[in-house]
Amino acid sequence: DNAGAVELAKRVIALQPAAEAGQRRVAWTVIAHAAFEAGRFAEAEAGYREVLALAPDQAPIAERLATAIYRQGEAD
Repeated sequence: DNAGAVELAKRVIALQPAAEAGQRRVAWTVIAHAAFEAGRFAEAEAGYREVLALAPDQAPIAERLATAIYRQGEAD
């Protein structure tokens, strides 16, 4: 249920005070993966950038970011 997962992830991101970095990283990963799977590559790119800002040593996420950027170029 990607829609439900994304809705919950967005609530985690919006928490005040802010959720811990690990929780925000997971939430952004859910959002980015769901957007990628739906073909919304610009949204996926933004999400993956948030993930990398919270945990820059994520090689698989960096690869998905690169793919999301590439797919946007293919669509143009």
